Amino acid sequence: KGIKCYPDQIIILSGSSEGFLIIGKLLKPYYNNVIIEDPVYNGIQKIFKSLDIKFYPIPVDDKGIRSDLIPENIKNHFIIVTPSHQFPTGSVLPIQRRVKLIKLARNINTYIIENDYDSEFRYTGQQISSLHLLDPEIVIHIGTFSESLYPSLRLGYMVLPESLVKDCCKIKESCGLFTPSIYQLALSNFIKEGYFERHINKMKKLYKGKRKILIDKLKDEFKSSIKISGDSIGLYIVVEFKNVIFTDQILKKLLDNKVRVYRVEDHSIIKGKH
Repeated sequence: KGIKCYPDQIIILSGSSEGFLIIGKLLKPYYNNVIIEDPVYNGIQKIFKSLDIKFYPIPVDDKGIRSDLIPENIKNHFIIVTPSHQFPTGSVLPIQRRVKLIKLARNINTYIIENDYDSEFRYTGQQISSLHLLDPEIVIHIGTFSESLYPSLRLGYMVLPESLVKDCCKIKESCGLFTPSIYQLALSNFIKEGYFERHINKMKKLYKGKRKILIDKLKDEFKSSIKISGDSIGLYIVVEFKNVIFTDQILKKLLDNKVRVYRVEDHSIIKGKH
């Protein structure tokens, strides 16, 4: 991912959700509002709502968050972004928008939370570097192993600016949020002995094959009535069906046939646009 840091800057988490909760608690006294992608994973929305942090939603297009729509004079806001594989749109934030986002955060004196979701499995092009690499002093990188290994492994991490480490540790301890050592030791050995890298390479080939089969079948069946995006990376794709509304009844019927589909609209902040 290109991240360079000291060991003390890495905080081990029981999943990425814990990281969002800790950072929300840390930043709220200074920034009671968050600039947030729309749509965005509703689990993140629930965490910040529980902390009574107000949203400033910014639309997402096929190149990620529209950083050009963020007011340059906005105050008392921190930023959260999913640059490597945005959920639920599947977009990847290009370098031009990343640089603009960093400059904006510097100008308004705030922090960026980088949600590094579903970025390990890239099928075309080079692996994407972390946003953290562009400015380690203001970017808080949050990652998880639940996508790359298995969902029930509630183990994640934060890479923090040095200035935030002490206060973050205090919040984690005060909340009684502890991550079992046995999981940490097992994963540490798994990584050190090279098994994690081999696992990623093996699964990338497997998922790439499954992805091709799925896309080919969709195109064969629906032809020009669908638009596929977000398929260059990660464990999901986005399919837009022309003139089709996915009602609860349709979703249930799909699930009964072992096809799990998520509506983009369910993760939108401003409803009625997806």
